[in-house]
Amino acid sequence: MFTEKNINGCVIVTDDNFTKHGVTHAFTTRHGGMSSDEYSSLNLGFNRGDDNANVMENFKILACALNRDIENFVLTKQTHNDITKAVTAKDKGKGILIKGFDDCDALMTNVSDLVLCGSFADCVPILMYDTVKRVACVVHSGWKGTVKMISFTAIKTMINKYNSNTADIICSIGPSIGACCFEIGEDVKNQLNAVYNADKYIFIKDNKTYADLWQINKEILLSAGVLSDNISILGECTVCNSDNYFSHRVSGDKRGALSAVISL
Repeated sequence: MFTEKNINGCVIVTDDNFTKHGVTHAFTTRHGGMSSDEYSSLNLGFNRGDDNANVMENFKILACALNRDIENFVLTKQTHNDITKAVTAKDKGKGILIKGFDDCDALMTNVSDLVLCGSFADCVPILMYDTVKRVACVVHSGWKGTVKMISFTAIKTMINKYNSNTADIICSIGPSIGACCFEIGEDVKNQLNAVYNADKYIFIKDNKTYADLWQINKEILLSAGVLSDNISILGECTVCNSDNYFSHRVSGDKRGALSAVISL
């Protein structure tokens, strides 16, 4: 189950299973920020063309809603790869106050109060949490990252770096483009078909081919050893709900960015 929360005007969505374990986290919406026009209003992307002062204010609004310090936020430049980074206390402020990671689509940490942020606007956001070792992770998995099985790599990195047990890891798949709207061509279809069990979630409708990235990513998490009962899917399509979420397919480059955030 998921819960929508309005905290002083900042509207976020949380996963009840993560809340139950005391994990600070959120999938952001468009609502509650300072930006205007196509960036209205909680744009959390510095590279979208919005005034950087507005974006910084939006991050401060989010930080306040999460009861975290802006100095502890960590962002990364995502390049649709399967590279993961273990974040330590010396990395705080990267990507928002100082130069950030240049080439990484998953961040993880076992350090309290750091706020790991991923950026999204149709791609699949995945939050992960080891309930025993207390390790947090945010994953950016568009179709290219899904083909590269970045969520599998993230789970394996948690195991190798922090000695996590997959039975203890919970995962939350947030708002992104749904199977209803993710029309694909033959090239993307062929690449996705190479992913474990993905063929079950690629289908034809009205002579067009579509793929369900939510279920394909769930299959990838299952193949990594995560328990089915420990995987939640919000099920909200950013294209169908572009009034609540930024969507690249709806607005193209003239749009803001959502964040998925997690903090111990």
